[in-house]
Amino acid sequence: MDAHLSVIDDSDLSPIDKARASVLAQAYHDQWKNFTGEIVAVEKDFRLKFPNGWRYVGKIDLLLRDKQGLILVEHKTRSASDIRQLWDPYYQKLSFDAQLSGYHMAQWFMGEKIRKTVYDVVKKITTKPKRIPRGSEGAVGTRSEIEDLGTYYGTKAPQKAAETPLSQETAPLYKMRIAADVAEDPDRFFYQYSLVHRNEAQMVDYSKQLVALCRDMERAEETKAHYQNTSNCLSYGQKCEYFDLCQGVSYPEDTEKWQERGGSDLSGDRCISHSRATCFQSCRRKAYWRYNEKIEPIKPEAPALRFGKVFHSSLEAYWNERKEHAKRNS
Repeated sequence: MDAHLSVIDDSDLSPIDKARASVLAQAYHDQWKNFTGEIVAVEKDFRLKFPNGWRYVGKIDLLLRDKQGLILVEHKTRSASDIRQLWDPYYQKLSFDAQLSGYHMAQWFMGEKIRKTVYDVVKKITTKPKRIPRGSEGAVGTRSEIEDLGTYYGTKAPQKAAETPLSQETAPLYKMRIAADVAEDPDRFFYQYSLVHRNEAQMVDYSKQLVALCRDMERAEETKAHYQNTSNCLSYGQKCEYFDLCQGVSYPEDTEKWQERGGSDLSGDRCISHSRATCFQSCRRKAYWRYNEKIEPIKPEAPALRFGKVFHSSLEAYWNERKEHAKRNS
C-alpha cells in the first residue's frame, strides 16, 4: 500500500520536507498493522442540527470499531522533544478538550457512542541535512561508507553519490539517515495516547455550551457588538492576522492585502464548528472579520502548516486504502 506515499511525492513540499514526511509515512504502518477491527469511516463529515436552527459541523479524522465498540482516532503531529510524557499538559487537557467533547457529543446524538479516543501522535523530524565527514574505511554515516561500500547508514546509496565528492547531505542521503533514526527507535516518533473518554453528563453539558454560544453569536450580530479582546492581539508572540484592520491602517476593500475566505463545504452562516466557536470566544472582532465579513489576509502558507496538511492527507490516503483493501477481501 503506497497511495499515501504518492500524496507526499506529488506535493509541493521542499525535497527535505518530502524526505521527512515520507520516512514517517513509511514507518507509520508498523504502528497500526496489528489492528484487525473495522475501519468505519475516514474523514467523516457530520452536521448535527440543534433545536435553535443552528448546526454543529465538523470532520472526524478516523472512526474504527473493535470488539469493545467505536474508537475515534485524531491524527496529530508534534515537534516536542518527548511525545510520550503522560503528565504533559498537552495530553492532560484532553480530559476536557472542547473539540473532542464535540466529536463525542455529535457521534452520540447520531446513534452510537464513542468508546474512547486515541490521539495518534507523530513527532516531526526537525534535524537538518548535515556535513558528511570523511571517516575511516567503511564507517557508518561517512563519505568513506558511500565510496567503499556504496551504502549510507546501511542503505544502498544512489550511484551518483559515490561518483560525486560530497561534503553535505543531499535530500536522498538525508532521507536514508533519518530513516535509520526512526527504525532504530520508533517509539520516539509515534505514540497513541488513549486515555480519553467522555460520559453522558459531559456531552450534555457541552451541548448546552454550544447552544449558549450560538445565542451569543446571534446577539452580537443583532446589536453589532463585535467587541475586541485586546489581550489576544499578540497571542503566541505575533500579531493577530486582523491586527491592521482593528488598528485602522488597512481596510477590507484593499484587494492587495485581503481576499475572500472560502471556508469548507461545511461552512454556513448558521453553522458552528469548533474553529468558529474558539475564534468567537477568543475575540468577537476577529470572528467578525473571519466569519461575517468572510475575509482573510493574502499571505504565503507557513511551511509548518503546509507540512501538516500534506502529512494529514497522506494518513487519509493510507486509511482509505486499507479500508478498500479490507472491503475487497471481505
